[in-house]
Amino acid sequence: MADDVYAKPVPEPSRDSQPYWDALTEERLVIQQCTTCGKLRHYPHPVCDACYSMEVTWRQASGRGRVHSWTVAHHAFHPGFKGELP
Repeated sequence: MADDVYAKPVPEPSRDSQPYWDALTEERLVIQQCTTCGKLRHYPHPVCDACYSMEVTWRQASGRGRVHSWTVAHHAFHPGFKGELP
């Protein structure tokens, strides 16, 4: 019975990230964009790290992204992921 318990951490949407999670439930990927300088940013947060503006909009991703890098984790940052390590 204990094997049925979900052990991984579950994200808790914040005021800044709620639109991101809402879009995912609609099977859409949106990214936060600063309305002052245009910089895209992820993870969602309230202040632009380029111009320090707090003005934000959400932009739908095109689906044409590229993977620039990847990693392989050998140590679980949370016990719930330990069984998935190489």
